[in-house]
Amino acid sequence: MTAECQNKLSTFIEKIKTKKFLYWFFLYSVIVLGIILRVVFYLYDKPFWLDECKLALNVINSNNYFIPLADDQASPALFLYVSKIFYWLSPDKELGLRFLPLVFSVTSIFVFIKFAKKYLQKPETLLFAVLLFSFAYPLIYYAQDFKQYSGDVLFFLLILYSYYFLEKINSKRMMVIGAVLYSLLFYMSYASFFAEFGIFMTLLLFNPKQFRKLLYMFIPIVLSAIAFYICYKNVISIDMLISFWDTGFLTTDINSDFLLFKNIFKYSFANWIPFIIFGVSLLCAVVKDSKNKNMYPILLSLLSAMLLSYLKIYPIHSRVSLFLIPVFIIFLVKWIDFFNLKNKYIYFAALGVFVFYIMNPIIIKDYNKIFKRNFENFEDISTPLKTAVKMAKKDDIFIIAERNNALYNYYKQDFIIKNPVITERIIISEDEYIENLKSYTKGKVYYLIFAHNKHKDKRFKNIYKWAKKQKNFYCKKDRYNNAVIRFEL
Repeated sequence: MTAECQNKLSTFIEKIKTKKFLYWFFLYSVIVLGIILRVVFYLYDKPFWLDECKLALNVINSNNYFIPLADDQASPALFLYVSKIFYWLSPDKELGLRFLPLVFSVTSIFVFIKFAKKYLQKPETLLFAVLLFSFAYPLIYYAQDFKQYSGDVLFFLLILYSYYFLEKINSKRMMVIGAVLYSLLFYMSYASFFAEFGIFMTLLLFNPKQFRKLLYMFIPIVLSAIAFYICYKNVISIDMLISFWDTGFLTTDINSDFLLFKNIFKYSFANWIPFIIFGVSLLCAVVKDSKNKNMYPILLSLLSAMLLSYLKIYPIHSRVSLFLIPVFIIFLVKWIDFFNLKNKYIYFAALGVFVFYIMNPIIIKDYNKIFKRNFENFEDISTPLKTAVKMAKKDDIFIIAERNNALYNYYKQDFIIKNPVITERIIISEDEYIENLKSYTKGKVYYLIFAHNKHKDKRFKNIYKWAKKQKNFYCKKDRYNNAVIRFEL
């Protein structure tokens, strides 16, 4: 080995020994693992569940997404238009429709790092924040779900991060261009409103003399917001959506609100204890950094989300509040910046215990859900339908179980179905449901296709128990009780 090579090798080894190298190694490892988890989950290409089918049918069957969607769906128009492009370009339609959420989710990791650097001071704090963001199961799940929620996270972060550039803009032309971009984001992500409210209120609070300059951005955005309201006011007023998310609205009941946030943290971090840490850390940040204007966009965004939740306009609940996970993470780890110990060994030992305590349930959940494929909302009507089409004779009748119509309407395009098809009405009572099955024409063979129900396991067991006593019984199901059940009356 030449002297030059030996020098290069020794220099490289010295770099490896430095804390800075180890820090960047761990940071990029976490980023890569976060991307791998998202891509692996995406490539499973699991069947669409009910809401994905409903939204996909809107994409396929309509060309105007600026009006209320069918089947009580609500999704930003531009998100649907771009998704439709990928739908037509991709040979695998499900992967095509899910491609945009994947891109949004992967991109959001890098934007989150940039965003978090503005709020977190210590490198270990940033590393822990990125670890939480990369491994948070809800963020991974919605990277492969045909819904807009990954986009909510990305654009919420992008808009908040743009605050640091917006402050420096003096050109009226650039202000107008910025306003157009902000205005369009209403139609790509509903959560963009909260971030835009946060940055503009911060600018007005700390730069009141620049009010005229801000008007160049403010007026186009207000006009766009009015147009947005006209387009989507019917969606906001749909009773079903309000009742469906009823537990996601803030009230004047402190106990109810505490339970709401507790459930949000359990959903986000597989444990509700971080809620207490978040509350203490948020309080410390507000007290200590009250004069730091960089904190205001994120605080005001959170405040606007809480206000609209209280007004029953936008719920704070599970997937619709996915965009708040970065905010939760920032304040969940922010206390590390305030916490200093002269003894570094004790400091890092305490930090290690805390990281293990928070991350352990998250990693266990990721492993069980992704690698053991214990998915929630796993609804597969395609396999039962394929089985039924293969086995059924010409005069046999297909029964599409109640609430499975959207699943059937989406996946029937994959089959040539010549059999008569019955789509059931909604029946809540188990006894009434069995009586309904008994009322069908006698002397016929029926194939009941079952993949979705609010109380899926209970409904399947009742159908199975009754059908097993009938003639010509056959059942094929998976571990999620997606099934085809044959019986003859």
